[in-house]
Amino acid sequence: MNLFQEVKRIMNSFKYAIAGISYVFTSQRNMQVHLGVAIIVLLLSILFNVPKYQLLLVFFSIVFVMCMELMNTAVEKTVDMITTEFHPLAKIAKDVAAGAVLFAAIFAFIIGLYVFVEPLLQLFSIQLDYQLDRFVIVCILGLLLSFILRKATFFILFIIVTTLIAIISLLI
Repeated sequence: MNLFQEVKRIMNSFKYAIAGISYVFTSQRNMQVHLGVAIIVLLLSILFNVPKYQLLLVFFSIVFVMCMELMNTAVEKTVDMITTEFHPLAKIAKDVAAGAVLFAAIFAFIIGLYVFVEPLLQLFSIQLDYQLDRFVIVCILGLLLSFILRKATFFILFIIVTTLIAIISLLI
């Protein structure tokens, strides 16, 4: 294979990748929601003058969620191509792919808490009596526990309890 053919092959690879990304952004509602949230989060990052290391966490979270959404769409379309009838394995494949997106979104949410809660509290002149890091750690522990025990309600319960503690500490 000569150099021209190799360059053409590489350029076609980029063209196909861009076509796939474009398809997902234009046809998948969840990716459009992720894009909208990403734009808002990046604007907030500029507004709050987020430090560079935290901005890197935000970018990583955004890219991670979008990559998972791309993979989810690929799995869904592949399963749809293989079978039009219900099959338990097809359901598992789709559920696992959707779970990867959910896991990435929860991770991004926790990063968002870590990056934006303090600037938002400062904006509204709110002082908390406890460390914000504890809140984030409790969220992570709740997430891990929910996956270990296979119960999403544990994560939701941890979020509710921690939020109630924050609200009570504001009122006292």
